Amino acid sequence: MITSTQNLPPLAVHFIWHPSDKEVIFNVISEFRRYITRDTDRPFSREINIPTFLYSSRSPSNPPKNTPPKLANKNVIFVFTSGQTLTEPLWVDYFNRLNGSTNYFIVPVAIDEAGMKHSYSGALENYNFIRAHNWPHDYRIESGILELSHELYRYGLNDIDSDEVGKETSIKLFLSHAKKGDTGLNHAQEIKSFIDNSNMNRFFDANEISPGFKFDEEIESHLKNSTMIAIVSDAYSSRYWCQREVLTAKSEYRPIVVVNSLEDYEDRIFPSIGNVPCVHVTAEPLAHKDILRILIASLLETVRFKYAEASLKFYQSQGWIDSKAFILCRPPEVQQVVEILSKNESSELC
Repeated sequence: MITSTQNLPPLAVHFIWHPSDKEVIFNVISEFRRYITRDTDRPFSREINIPTFLYSSRSPSNPPKNTPPKLANKNVIFVFTSGQTLTEPLWVDYFNRLNGSTNYFIVPVAIDEAGMKHSYSGALENYNFIRAHNWPHDYRIESGILELSHELYRYGLNDIDSDEVGKETSIKLFLSHAKKGDTGLNHAQEIKSFIDNSNMNRFFDANEISPGFKFDEEIESHLKNSTMIAIVSDAYSSRYWCQREVLTAKSEYRPIVVVNSLEDYEDRIFPSIGNVPCVHVTAEPLAHKDILRILIASLLETVRFKYAEASLKFYQSQGWIDSKAFILCRPPEVQQVVEILSKNESSELC
């Protein structure tokens, strides 16, 4: 049995639901787990492989025998509530045994409006719930994956300062796109509108840089803490600032997702835009499902990126990989290898 927190892996995810709610919510849980665990259909993909644990029971009146233990340095517990859990005394008692604490984060998800009433008292009192009953019927699974991914990032992989408010702990998205009426601008505006009505953060374009501040410094400052969504249209690779944004994101080792929205022709793909996940959409106005696909890909790549970094640092702390090894969260590129070798040579000369 593990007793030292130094020997704990970085993250574990737990799911709790009432057996009578299985038909309503288990498809969302299953699809989400498929993204964050090992993908058997794509054994050579850049999988995430986060340990996940499921808690339910066979009898509707009886909750699981055990509450989720602290199996990792950070534990995220998704608690799915409903009218079923609200009216079963043993389930109410079970939820009251879940005490959120440092590195043990409870994220309640209300399957129906009755499930929200768990916030009136007990261990879930005053918690804000994910409102699964408000997910659009046609995009229910996609909406669920998006919201669960965001909370997993927020609690499991983002270092939260106790003084920060919830919005400040959200993922920050940098929308990189060509300007002046191009398809990229139109897509960016649609994604921006969606994000503005969510609890995610984003940086849109130069219009949001305050007068008196320098473009390059502001853009680089935002990129250092963001996941880049590069909306590649016909004009994208020929734009100086688009190229600079990509190079900055790569040099800062930031998560990047490409949105391929080519309409006609691009005479030369910018080489540095490769080696990252890509989502294809048409040049037509984005459908709601397309925006969800883009944001899900961005969140999951951020989760993969951050979890890979945390895992490699954990392996390093255990002595399983060299303490001097340079940690990369995606396959190395030629320029990165050159830079790393140059740094090593410089440090040896000092």
